[in-house]
Amino acid sequence: MRHLHGCFYFRAVVINLCHAYLLVIEETKQR
Repeated sequence: MRHLHGCFYFRAVVINLCHAYLLVIEETKQR
């Protein structure tokens, strides 16, 4: 159960990093 929670947390962190990366790309495009 703890391992499953760890995988879920890791996936959430990866999704947040990808989302932040896409936001940075969008901002650099606008400049």
